[in-house]
Amino acid sequence: MIAFQDRTPMPGRLLLAWVLFASLPAVSHAAPSEAMPRSQVQTILDRLYDDAWAGQTDALEDVLATDSPERVMNAQAMAQEIADLRAAFPAIQYRIQHMTVDQDMVLAEVQVSGWQDGPFLGLPPSHRHVSYKTVDCFRVAQGRIVAHWRLTDQLDILRQIGISLTPVTQ
Repeated sequence: MIAFQDRTPMPGRLLLAWVLFASLPAVSHAAPSEAMPRSQVQTILDRLYDDAWAGQTDALEDVLATDSPERVMNAQAMAQEIADLRAAFPAIQYRIQHMTVDQDMVLAEVQVSGWQDGPFLGLPPSHRHVSYKTVDCFRVAQGRIVAHWRLTDQLDILRQIGISLTPVTQ
């Protein structure tokens, strides 16, 4: 079992996530696209986190590729995910803490925080504050995100909103 702990150095977390990401099976046999400048990647991620995840889901049309066979979620499905999460956490905030760019691959460690003031996964509002990290892995081509994977400790989120998980004994 792999567990990130707060005392783990950030570069170590990113290295571990990169190793995990590199071990994912290839979705496509396409050759990597040309490397994008870090500033252009930063602009794409800012548009994704600062605009789309803030509720301005029209930004998804600008950052997600529309014709990639690799894409795991279309703009409409991601807009629904954002709406559902924002209904549970109306003032949720995303802050990129670290970003690594290697040719067309991007790894971003993101700090997420907000208050659970709406229903979440069928659970009533707890009015508790949650703060967690997520590692997002992207493949970017021609100025758009063509593939996306996310690593999030969802059990930690449930713990923070007051859900106690105990093993079932027989």
